[in-house]
Amino acid sequence: MHEATFSTVVGDVKFASDGDWAKSRVLQVQFHDVKGNNLDQSRNARSVETILTPTEYKTGDVIYPYAEAKRTKAAATGR
Repeated sequence: MHEATFSTVVGDVKFASDGDWAKSRVLQVQFHDVKGNNLDQSRNARSVETILTPTEYKTGDVIYPYAEAKRTKAAATGR
């Protein structure tokens, strides 16, 4: 197994010599525009989260500091 590449639902997986995946699949995401605790928001995750890493899955840049994100949204919505 450690010398082969496997096609899986998460893409091609290959193991490194230490037993971990040769290429990490851990995502770093930033949530935004979450309103209350309505679970329906999670059905369309792209509307409330931005993938930051890994680069091949990146959908946007981090908004930092959060106060800037609030100002940007207020300017866009007029609120």
